[in-house]
Amino acid sequence: MASYRYTRDSQPSQPETPSTPQPLSGKKKWEHFWYYYKWHVCASLFVLLLVGVFVKDIVTHVDPDYTIGIITHNPVPPGVFAPLEQALAPYVSDINGDGKTIVSVMHYPFDGTDPNTQIASSTRLMGDLQTAESAFFLTDDLTLSQLQLGIFAYRDGSMPPEGQKPDFSQMGYRWSSCPVLTNLQIEDFTLPTGEVFLPAQQMLASYTIVPRTAPHNLKPKAQARFDASAQLYQALTQGAS
Repeated sequence: MASYRYTRDSQPSQPETPSTPQPLSGKKKWEHFWYYYKWHVCASLFVLLLVGVFVKDIVTHVDPDYTIGIITHNPVPPGVFAPLEQALAPYVSDINGDGKTIVSVMHYPFDGTDPNTQIASSTRLMGDLQTAESAFFLTDDLTLSQLQLGIFAYRDGSMPPEGQKPDFSQMGYRWSSCPVLTNLQIEDFTLPTGEVFLPAQQMLASYTIVPRTAPHNLKPKAQARFDASAQLYQALTQGAS
């Protein structure tokens, strides 16, 4: 038992009174919130960004009535063929029923200057061929394009005999021999600097417009679109020699 002399001056311990928390300032509240919930906020913002991109793609997506592929083996500036889309618009109809007549020009460069561009062009072109987006193509080197890709048909729609050298004289028409094409009002191809790269008709004069081989097992909508594009080819080459 503790001696009295050691305990006589002691006082019973009093329970500690909890201190009243001080209200946090606006800055402290934000720091507290950010410390505990910053990853939640980041995740929510990322989801909202994805939703926004998805909605934008839907709202701004343009479904062209016709697609024309352009295969080049000589270097040309990106976007140089864009004026063709407007020049060809008067010759097309609204086949998808959206109230607009739109031509999309797809450029597939194979100039060998950039391996990544070559791979990307090959991938996009294979997608075009599988879905039959383009019923015909423009190319600056018919012989090289056919030998490398083997995708073109003769003017009558038949295919070159397998194992035989194609008769290139029966494959497509030169741009310069097609009255409809040579009379197109096309804006000159310009560079981003505003300088004229080449007058449009001068540049395209040596190109060939050529149908692709007929696709198989297309769904009805895709087949109808392909057939309409094939009719456009006939209209653009009318009177060709």
